[in-house]
Amino acid sequence: MTDVKQIAIIVGIAVIFTAFIIVGMEAFYESPKYEQICNNTAYYNNYYPVSKPAPESFVNETCNYVYETPEVKKCYDGRGSPDFNYTKDKCPTYLSCNFCGLRFEEANKKHMNISFIILAIIGIITIIFGVLFKIEFLGSGFMYGGIAVLFYATMRFLGEQNKYLKVLILFIELLIVLWIGYKKLYKKKQA
Repeated sequence: MTDVKQIAIIVGIAVIFTAFIIVGMEAFYESPKYEQICNNTAYYNNYYPVSKPAPESFVNETCNYVYETPEVKKCYDGRGSPDFNYTKDKCPTYLSCNFCGLRFEEANKKHMNISFIILAIIGIITIIFGVLFKIEFLGSGFMYGGIAVLFYATMRFLGEQNKYLKVLILFIELLIVLWIGYKKLYKKKQA
């Protein structure tokens, strides 16, 4: 029978190992930051940055409505964000189409895919290491830690993926854990 101290060590290893991997991943492979990709340098005549909405007193209500022009619609259709300049009469004019939000989204998606692959590999290797570890209760801690890392990677980084791909990946992960359990634990007990 497993004693309480061994259970505490198993839980401690699983929790601390999982936290170590997650914190280490962010330390060595940082998530992209919006500010690094989107540098808002356009200004409303040097009064208000584009990232902040212009106050009502700044926009002249008698101006032509430019927010539904073909350029603006084309920008929105291309998943961009239109930038506007303001004339001396405080009327908005179309300036350009800003795609920094789209570039940030693409960089974030790439980061999430690579992070998932790295963490899934670490999780699977840790599960195998835990199964092969000679001291059973220490190995159990690593097995649970590997399962927790694999679970974290799946839930955290597959959120934007196709729903069928998520089901397939979870099924493959389940098969891997079942196979390892069968090959290493069930067969070991039978012998």
